[in-house]
Amino acid sequence: MPPLVYLIIIAGAPVLLGILLRVNSLYLYTSVIVGELLVRVVGDDASLAISGFIRGQYSQMMASLFLLLLPLVVTILLLRKTLPRTQILIQLPALIATGASLYIFTVPLLTGGVIGAILLSPIGKSVNSAQDVIIAASGIVAVSTMWVTNRHHNHKHGKHHK
Repeated sequence: MPPLVYLIIIAGAPVLLGILLRVNSLYLYTSVIVGELLVRVVGDDASLAISGFIRGQYSQMMASLFLLLLPLVVTILLLRKTLPRTQILIQLPALIATGASLYIFTVPLLTGGVIGAILLSPIGKSVNSAQDVIIAASGIVAVSTMWVTNRHHNHKHGKHHK
């Protein structure tokens, strides 16, 4: 499969599902970050446990991908329709940032041949050299979206002090 197809599938899935199922981009972004944290903290133990069930050279990759994607999949399933239709355009940059972050976190978990094919392509090489900037920008976009979409409720029915 061409590297551009990997990019479209990995980065495009959260964007497309976030729009179609109207999942708040901040929940998706947090799920991707939690998945990456799980890979870093319990990835080796999980791959050891999974190697008891799945034999072969891909057990560590499968365990890592499972840990990375599990919070995202559960979030998509449980938090459908948490995004009002009126905010889809406002949250689109954060959805794209979520997809970009997922791509950056997923590529190192793939097999050597797939990683090599991705890094040999011009777009894969560009994304790889800019991954620190992409992660930092994604975080800034997510936090900015949180600030912009925060609703300030005016409590008109509360106590009125004189």
